[in-house]
Amino acid sequence: MYHSTLAKDIMMEGEDGEPMRSTSKNTNPQINKYTAQSNENLTNKQLVAPLIDLLKSNSNFEAMPGSSKVIVFDLDIRVQDAFEVAKENDISFACLWDNASGKLVGMLTVTDLIAILLHYKDETSKIKDLFMNHTVRKWRELSERERKENLISIHPEQSLWDSVMVLKKNKIHRLPIISEENLLHVATHAHLLSYLCSQRIEEHPIFNKTLESLGIGTYESVYKVTKKVSVHEVMKIFSEKNISAIPVVDENDVFEDVYSRYDVVYLVRDDSDDFLLNASLEDALKTRPKKTAYICNKNETFGAVVNHLAHSRIHRLVVVDENRKLLGILSISDIFSFFVQHDEEDSSDEDVEDVGEDDDLFKDQTDVMLQ
Repeated sequence: MYHSTLAKDIMMEGEDGEPMRSTSKNTNPQINKYTAQSNENLTNKQLVAPLIDLLKSNSNFEAMPGSSKVIVFDLDIRVQDAFEVAKENDISFACLWDNASGKLVGMLTVTDLIAILLHYKDETSKIKDLFMNHTVRKWRELSERERKENLISIHPEQSLWDSVMVLKKNKIHRLPIISEENLLHVATHAHLLSYLCSQRIEEHPIFNKTLESLGIGTYESVYKVTKKVSVHEVMKIFSEKNISAIPVVDENDVFEDVYSRYDVVYLVRDDSDDFLLNASLEDALKTRPKKTAYICNKNETFGAVVNHLAHSRIHRLVVVDENRKLLGILSISDIFSFFVQHDEEDSSDEDVEDVGEDDDLFKDQTDVMLQ
């Protein structure tokens, strides 16, 4: 039972105290099933098929660590306490437990914070009161954000590909793995990508292909802003366009920075009565720690990009040209969208939409070009 008013750590263990392991008899497919052919003649469907087979042949149990910490908040936790615990545990989301119904009812993310800030734009005293004195339950009641009636989850013995498809079809980025009402882990696109990279698949032909040749990423209708735009306008873009981060460019379209949903948290972490909602983005960027802005170009190989995303704590790369002019965005969601698009069984489904993958961005780093 998740009765803690703050948070609870959950360790996945069997009856003997050892980490739980899957009873699945699936084995990894042959990743090099197409290597006998000329790499130049392989279609995208052939390139991704072995990776999809791997995801279909292994269960969520196989991808879970031996022990896993998940944070669960009681719905009646104070909002400020919830965000402080999230900060201390270096997380950007937490599951929510409702004592009244005796079940998990959803997740608390930065999207909830943005919804409240937009609703009470010019009433900073009300925002501060909600943040300091009210519970997450009250917060959710006031939020105009649409929510699923029931918590979407998946069983540990279902395949990793099942997780990919549930994330896609429900347009979500976090999927609780639940067995007999016990929360074991939370699957994410980053979690799935890390598992793929742990399976010694780097010799597969797709890893030598460039982003441009594969066509992975978003390069048309890319939302962008300058530092002169207000924070409120940026939050409206996050909310209305269902995006999780936005590139910041100068007047010549040269890339300068990225402002993500999670950066909004820094506006409400101190005791100030002014949450800078009407301030310029330039001023808002000064309220957060210095962060890495990861960039790449279209000639990067799929292998370099995937390995970088899998081993770093970011969910996207900004694609630029040789003059650092913005070309597009490549997110982990784009990678799985590419897989789904070229899966023979599910090729008729619509593309995945990136609807808000909140970053864990507490790092004090600088701009980095992918090497």
